[in-house]
Amino acid sequence: MLPFATIAQLGLGGLMLACLATWWQLLRQQKQHQSPIPMEPRPAVPWGLCHLLAALFLLFLLETGAASLARHGTENSNRTVRNDPAAAGEPQTQQEVLPPALTPLDLWATAGARLAMLAAAVLLIVVTVRPSIADLGVRRGALLTDFRLGCRVFLMFGPPAYAIQMLLTVWVPQSHPIIESLRAAPDTHLMIASVTSAVIAAPLQEEFLWRLLFQGWLEKLDQPASEPTELLIGRSRKADSAAPDQAVALWPILVSSALFALLHLNHGPAAAALLFFATGLGWVYHRTHRILPCVTAHLLLNACSLTLLFLELEFGSKL
Repeated sequence: MLPFATIAQLGLGGLMLACLATWWQLLRQQKQHQSPIPMEPRPAVPWGLCHLLAALFLLFLLETGAASLARHGTENSNRTVRNDPAAAGEPQTQQEVLPPALTPLDLWATAGARLAMLAAAVLLIVVTVRPSIADLGVRRGALLTDFRLGCRVFLMFGPPAYAIQMLLTVWVPQSHPIIESLRAAPDTHLMIASVTSAVIAAPLQEEFLWRLLFQGWLEKLDQPASEPTELLIGRSRKADSAAPDQAVALWPILVSSALFALLHLNHGPAAAALLFFATGLGWVYHRTHRILPCVTAHLLLNACSLTLLFLELEFGSKL
């Protein structure tokens, strides 16, 4: 049986070849004066800063409450021993002062909080500014097209993001609570909860918050025709008579991507890799104003990361 390192290298090598083939195809289209992702006209998003702040507050409130419930509902003897060195009759050292390991309940609670925030924020926006389906990043009849585009976007930006992370890992050790918890105590229930949290809930919530709400609002902020009141509280789409505008600045991509990466600074080199990947996703949203391609690419990135981790646990050898 092949060692894990060989399997991982073959898998990543295959992704890099697919990445190069995708970029080669895009360059050929560019030479033929065919835009790989056409710029689609769109009006400014109808929501305002208050909706973005409400979503952030809901996320903080729900995640805090979910974490509190998970702590009270979890009885983990190993966690008690780790957080109480005196119980083991050993002096407390710096290595023992570690955050408690994640449990399946922790991950289910986090996933539930993120999905609840998503539902509540969408409901708030629908009630207050009455957006169209297109405003919410969905185009009728284009779900399969957007899924295919998301797969191409993953091949464009996912393998280079992995390469950046692997290169930086030489100097900065990788750190992620899900990875550390699974390595410390591999468990089927923890794996299922990890997939639900990282592959389903995280891409949906993060792309909705950082691409749709935040980047969409920043693009609106850049337009000189936007009124201060509209920027703060939004405007009902039914009252919006503005023509679609293609003159969208690029700086909102960098700002939203940078803030997204900063939130992952405690994950080691993943922050730099996510900055590159998020910039790619921001560019796709900038071109299409559709969220499904971004969610698909983000989902595939997290799914591949967990797959490599599960292979590592299965073969019992680290890369």
